[in-house]
Amino acid sequence: SDDQDAIKNGTKTIKETVLWQGVQIVWHTTKYSFTTVEGKKLLIGLALNITELDNAMKELSAAKEKAERSELLKSAFLANMSHEIRTPLNSIVGFSKLIATAETQEKKEEFGKIIDINSDMLLNLINDILDLSKLEAGFIDIRCEECNLKEMLINLNSSFAIRMSGGVNFKCLVPKEDIIVKIDKNRLNQVINNYLSNAIKYTP
Repeated sequence: SDDQDAIKNGTKTIKETVLWQGVQIVWHTTKYSFTTVEGKKLLIGLALNITELDNAMKELSAAKEKAERSELLKSAFLANMSHEIRTPLNSIVGFSKLIATAETQEKKEEFGKIIDINSDMLLNLINDILDLSKLEAGFIDIRCEECNLKEMLINLNSSFAIRMSGGVNFKCLVPKEDIIVKIDKNRLNQVINNYLSNAIKYTP
């Protein structure tokens, strides 16, 4: 069929991958049609081995795709981080003001603890932003450690209860017993913080 196309149109160019002596080779073939003085139609073809060029083009395409994916990851990452930074920062600012007006030492210690927790969370977020090289590989480190979910809920309750307004109540059902799990508590905190922040923002 390629020969017939070449005779009909004068030329035909094809790219084909074939098994040549046990090795996969990519050929770039051009066929030309011409008529002899006797009036016979003949074909002449030129086949170039473009295996290396074809492989190089595939590698270049893969590298381009990886670079584009990396840029998208960076953009998405920075957009998420800018949102997540606000939550611990708001808690730090809010409780820093409250600690000055706390009536008891117990309250001061409670507010100070919340500030410390959110400071650690903020520091981890900033470290992630600075370490953008992780995004080149498409992942962020997961730091698993023991975490008390009861304590986390108490801290979240303290951070978010004071942010409620407009007749919306914030209720946190804290379990009586400690619940110890092995998890990346900063990531879990980020997830819950995002849900709560959006809930507060969009709940009339």
